[in-house]
Amino acid sequence: MNRADVLKLFLIMNNAYPNFTVDDTKVLAWMEFLGDTPFEQAKDNLISHIRTSRYLPTVADLTKPLEPEPEQLALYHAGLRESAQQFLEQLDEWQATAVGPPEEIKAMMRLPIEERTEALREYARRNRAR
Repeated sequence: MNRADVLKLFLIMNNAYPNFTVDDTKVLAWMEFLGDTPFEQAKDNLISHIRTSRYLPTVADLTKPLEPEPEQLALYHAGLRESAQQFLEQLDEWQATAVGPPEEIKAMMRLPIEERTEALREYARRNRAR
């Protein structure tokens, strides 16, 4: 953020908070702290802060991401609902077409753990060769 932008923010802050003072050190520090924060974002956050707090804002108050508009949230949630519905429809199809493990695997799963491990390894070796 450049000096002119920081001074614009400070002017707004000075009008909202009469005890706020401006000096070169503060301007330079805030220029560095605000860095690449877009001016409009910082300004919108500042105005929002002024409306909700009687205390001076911090740099963090001005650099936080902007809250999405209600219309954007509604579109996001509608898309989320639609994708969840599609997934649930696919889930029903997957459950209807699913097949269980082969009988050989079922039998192996009933073996004691030591025998089961070796049987599964042997099964994997045999099937890798295919």
